[in-house]
Amino acid sequence: MKRESKHVPGQVSNDHSVRGEQQTGNKLIEIELQEAFVTFRTQFNLLVQVIAALMAANVAFLGYALTLGKAGVIAIGAIFPLGLLVALSRAHKLMAPILYSTLILEETHLGPQTGVMYDFLSYVHGQDYVSRLLKLRSIEGIETRRKALRKIPFVMGDRGVIRIVCWLAAVGQITLTVVLWRVFHWPLL
Repeated sequence: MKRESKHVPGQVSNDHSVRGEQQTGNKLIEIELQEAFVTFRTQFNLLVQVIAALMAANVAFLGYALTLGKAGVIAIGAIFPLGLLVALSRAHKLMAPILYSTLILEETHLGPQTGVMYDFLSYVHGQDYVSRLLKLRSIEGIETRRKALRKIPFVMGDRGVIRIVCWLAAVGQITLTVVLWRVFHWPLL
């Protein structure tokens, strides 16, 4: 004898329910990945703006000091390259969790060594940085994982050239101040 299935309006069969949950889950992951990329892009754009503003301020301050003929003002301008160093270190603290989350989402749902963030991080920061981020997955407990994430040094794609240039600019401005003051007898302020 053939059994008839009764369809009750508003009720979904198990097959459709499971497929619907998978589609919803995939859609949520897709949205989460999009939001992670938007957040990263926004943070990166803000970092570029901060760098540009600090560099422009440093050049303007240096020009102002040279126009005034005051050596001490040049030394005060050394704050701007040092501010760049602070901005870069803060950027890591803001971007690292987004980079990590996006990388893990891509690895989990797109497969190993695939995805935009994987390619970006491998190219800019190197494979070692990506491997260290991926190893964090095995750490139990979210707090322990966050502490481990904070300990991973942020290696810019320039391999530290930006930091060296910032330090050289600050030291150079202070040295220029001493030279102008001692050798050319410019007033400090």
